[in-house]
Amino acid sequence: MSERCAECGGVLPVGRTCQHIFDECLALELTDHAFGKVHMLTVACFMIQHGRYSEEALSWIGPQVQDHLNGVPARYLRQRAASAVANTKHPVKILRDAGAEPQPRVDWSVTIVDVVPFLQDADAYCEQIERWARATVHEMKAIS
Repeated sequence: MSERCAECGGVLPVGRTCQHIFDECLALELTDHAFGKVHMLTVACFMIQHGRYSEEALSWIGPQVQDHLNGVPARYLRQRAASAVANTKHPVKILRDAGAEPQPRVDWSVTIVDVVPFLQDADAYCEQIERWARATVHEMKAIS
């Protein structure tokens, strides 16, 4: 019987976790530009679906992912983030506190597990990451 990720609900390949798959994706994205062009989406979707963002960060990232999917380059999103941090009077909390109430459960239709078959082909990988991001932004309405 296959195990499911307790956070995102993805059906895990034998002997792997979502964190392991995420680490594989990051290694690809950071060493090969053809994979790296979707890095922002990979990180955002993983963090959203695994309940890692604080409430403040979660409400900010959804529109940023949507803008990126609509063609806004990641470098502009990084500039927005830097500007938002610089213009606040209190430190921005990115990560959810370890003891914080968990986010509401979402039955994600696409998870990082769905990326696994595409780890060998950059074009297919990027298409799958974008598919994951579109589904995540649509379905995260239940938690944001």
